[in-house]
Amino acid sequence: MSSTDLLDYSSWTFQLIMVLAILYLVIGLIQPSWVLARKRGTIVAISVAVMLIASTVFYFTVRQLPGALISPQQLSEEPA
Repeated sequence: MSSTDLLDYSSWTFQLIMVLAILYLVIGLIQPSWVLARKRGTIVAISVAVMLIASTVFYFTVRQLPGALISPQQLSEEPA
């Protein structure tokens, strides 16, 4: 997998990371030892940090795609 593959599949990568972070959070809140943690606070902090980092990386990755900064109103306007 190259860096261009991650750019092509950035949405899928982001979604996978978010699903895994949410599963980690839910399972960790049920039983912290299942995710090798001692406290629930640690699990919440790790989950929030992973989600923020994933969102930031996704934002900067998607900005590079053509048309990423065009608003929906600009897309629906007729060319002059």
